[in-house]
Amino acid sequence: MRKRLFISLFIFWLLFFLLGKMLFAATCGEAGWGELFVALWHGLPLDLSTICYILSVPVLALYASTVWRKMPLRAILMPWHCVSVLLSAGAVLLDIALYPFWQFKLNATILNYVESPGEAAASVSTGFVVWRTLLFVVIAALALWRLWSVTPARLQRTSPFHLLHAPLVIALFFLVIRGGVGEGTMNVGNCYHSQRMFMNHVAVNPLFSFIASMNRSDATGSMFRLMPESECRQTFDSLYAKEGARRAPQVVRRQRPNVLVILWEGGGASFFHPMGGLLGVMPNLEEMSCEGVLFDNMRCTSWRTDRGMVSALSGWFAYPSLTLMRMPVICDRLPCLGRTFSREGYDTFFLYGGDISYTHTSGYLTAGGYNTLISDKDFTLAERRTEKWGVTDSITFERLYDEVVSRSDGDRPWHGGMLTLSSHEPFKVPYSKYADEVLNAMSYTDHCLGRFMRRLKARREVWDNLLVVILPDHGYAYNDMARTDPGFFRVPMVWTGGAVGRPHMEDALMSQSDMPATLLGALGIDHSDYPYSRDALDSAYVNQWAYSATSEFVVLEDTAGRTIYNLQTNTAEDTDTLRLHRLKAVLQGSHTVLDSKK
Repeated sequence: MRKRLFISLFIFWLLFFLLGKMLFAATCGEAGWGELFVALWHGLPLDLSTICYILSVPVLALYASTVWRKMPLRAILMPWHCVSVLLSAGAVLLDIALYPFWQFKLNATILNYVESPGEAAASVSTGFVVWRTLLFVVIAALALWRLWSVTPARLQRTSPFHLLHAPLVIALFFLVIRGGVGEGTMNVGNCYHSQRMFMNHVAVNPLFSFIASMNRSDATGSMFRLMPESECRQTFDSLYAKEGARRAPQVVRRQRPNVLVILWEGGGASFFHPMGGLLGVMPNLEEMSCEGVLFDNMRCTSWRTDRGMVSALSGWFAYPSLTLMRMPVICDRLPCLGRTFSREGYDTFFLYGGDISYTHTSGYLTAGGYNTLISDKDFTLAERRTEKWGVTDSITFERLYDEVVSRSDGDRPWHGGMLTLSSHEPFKVPYSKYADEVLNAMSYTDHCLGRFMRRLKARREVWDNLLVVILPDHGYAYNDMARTDPGFFRVPMVWTGGAVGRPHMEDALMSQSDMPATLLGALGIDHSDYPYSRDALDSAYVNQWAYSATSEFVVLEDTAGRTIYNLQTNTAEDTDTLRLHRLKAVLQGSHTVLDSKK
């Protein structure tokens, strides 16, 4: 009886969500049967996670019934069934009703209309509301009738030996809800599998999407209201000057080379001698900087990978308390190098040796136009255990080499991205140059990068048409460096490869978020869809400044100095009123522009 009830409830909820997705696909867009099957398959982990949440209470009740004589199971579970059905049916039907207007999955944004439902309903007809309300009532009634019929009124007490497998079942539920035992947890990005965003949205469970967004539903535009909006907008817009004619000589001597962007985990200027860092930690990167172009006055935007990656690939701001990667409704709409290069006819891929679903990274990259994602799942189990976070850098650079060489033999140009892994704590790497674990890990990644580049140089047919951009995802506070220290945000950016022109140094003060416009501008590719990324090689780039954010403070630096604004005390020690005013305008304005992405 108990096993039959559990199976019946599981099948009911699985069919409920699958049919809901099929109804979504049929009414909100176009999807072939093959596409639909693939979407349902990729969305299955999220469905199972949601179902385990729903079934947690019935399972606990079933275990309690083993020692409770004549337990009134139906009376206990029907209130839970009612809550589950109302939430699930409401999520499915609201998702279907709102998607044609919003073009993104149901999330906590709907709560903004709870206080003024009349305004929300004003944009639709009465028939629209009545028809969907009736459909909700019918679906909820049928679902509750079915759950009532499969749930017995009472359960007799049975052998307490059934409790012996309770720990195993609870552990299994926990793993399904969490999404496994890896570093990453279940998130909406796990479903993303297609360059066609609608099919990714078909795959996403609407109830999971809504619940997951609850703790990220801040009204971003009102988080930092430091000045009148008109004043903020005027100052904010003035910081992004129109671009002029490009200056000569060209940094890149080929207009459509293959482009590889390598994000170095934590590889800040503290370890890079040409920018005042320690000598000998990054000898290979130092050599590349002499042979190519060194941007020696760059500032990273954040202290976290999830923020830094969005800045580097999308030319966007970092935020003190918001992680855009975890906000699919926003990050799905950001510009991204993958999408831009795809539009230009490039094949695209991204490689990371760890769990690429962590912090919704896979969803962000897929939405950003990267056709192929390579992660820890594409390596052997032994390789995946070479470090705590996944595959060690020596192995991933081997795979990257194979990808670069094989793709360079094709007819299409390609753009690839990579995030290194080994220079992340706990800094346990198969290398022994330094006793200090941090220096040793940084030097190990440099060693792997150097070997990779030397192998590519030996393949002239690959090297001559290759542009490699190397920059850290964020800085690192080495040797007790405070995050307020100017050196914390300093990061090197090096352009190398056979497609690079004469070796030289670019000393313009720039932000990590300026990399996309600078790269695309050098290649003659339009970057107008990156409104907050500036081309540092443009002749009009005279208003030089960089903005960075942490959870405790934000900082704006220009050629005259830097101002730090403490977010806890809402104070700044610097007396430069103009720079402080600009800092506040960027802080407020960067949050305001997110509202346009919702």
